[in-house]
Amino acid sequence: MMRPKTGFTLTELIVVIVVIGLMVAITLPYLNRVFAVQRKVVCANHLEKLGQAYGVQCALRQMSGFVGTGLGTVDWPGELIHHVSYAKEVFECPEDDGSSLGNKASLANYYMDVHPGGTYKGSVCLDEEEGDFVWKLSQTQWDTFRGMAERNGRQTHGYNHPGYVADDNPNLYYFAFEDMKWSNDPDRDFWDVNFKVENQGVDITITVINGVTGYDQYLFLGPPGDPERQSLFDGKSLKTCAGQSYTIEGSQSSNYGMNSMAGKIDPGRGRKIAIMDYELRLVAGSPLDETSGDRAEQLAERWQPDPDNPEAPLRFARHLGQCNVLFADGAVELMSAEEINPTYIEAQETYWNP
Repeated sequence: MMRPKTGFTLTELIVVIVVIGLMVAITLPYLNRVFAVQRKVVCANHLEKLGQAYGVQCALRQMSGFVGTGLGTVDWPGELIHHVSYAKEVFECPEDDGSSLGNKASLANYYMDVHPGGTYKGSVCLDEEEGDFVWKLSQTQWDTFRGMAERNGRQTHGYNHPGYVADDNPNLYYFAFEDMKWSNDPDRDFWDVNFKVENQGVDITITVINGVTGYDQYLFLGPPGDPERQSLFDGKSLKTCAGQSYTIEGSQSSNYGMNSMAGKIDPGRGRKIAIMDYELRLVAGSPLDETSGDRAEQLAERWQPDPDNPEAPLRFARHLGQCNVLFADGAVELMSAEEINPTYIEAQETYWNP
């Protein structure tokens, strides 16, 4: 008697594998397109949320008398992130391949205020590295400065500060503040308030070392007069905060770009580009922009097709050759890169110039 067949023959297995392979080959492009459309929709939703945050921030700034939006394009994610409940993923396009530059935290919007008393009164931005009342010191300079202060009972007159000179660790530095400026004043020691700044990846940590001033000094997020200004260290004077730290969070790997002229755009002008799917934090597109140092480079390199292949799509046109664009009135639209290319005068006037 013949045994019944209990399995597939090699030929049958090969046929099944070939059929499955053909089905995958036929359906995979369709599935990839479906997933790409899903990512495009997620990206548009992100920009819609940023548009809402943009509108709120513009309204608050205009209520305070700013012209245009008043937005600072240097660290715009830092100005909008609290309007999206600190959801960092809102700043990320899901099509990003990891090549975009991360948006690191910045000290450009952090200020130390000195209340009346002493000679220095007012507000100083921490991004201003040197001045009559503030020194910035590298770790090497700080070690020399601190050692002299400790040996001489806070007196540091033997230390001749040459200005900030970076050492082998530029991500770690210090600020030293003085609150008096009298001629031949023996108290001018820059030991009144001192704190350490550490750049940790995309974040920055500020640690108060000492505060021996007799006057109150505070740290704030936001310039004087900003309705959204926030007090750091729970509103305490720095002289009471020795040993305490505050971390300024960056926007991780944000890969959207704000129009470098956004601060001068009237939010009512609907077709003006505010933010778009772009691989740098700022998009330089207007010839009226005199502040963005790499505008010419961006126009030449990032808005021109590959010279060896004029038909090649731009690198940031990630949605099947198109870009998601947020306009100043909050509308989000999928645009072709050619349509908004600022190397064309018509596109400049329609989408980019304030």
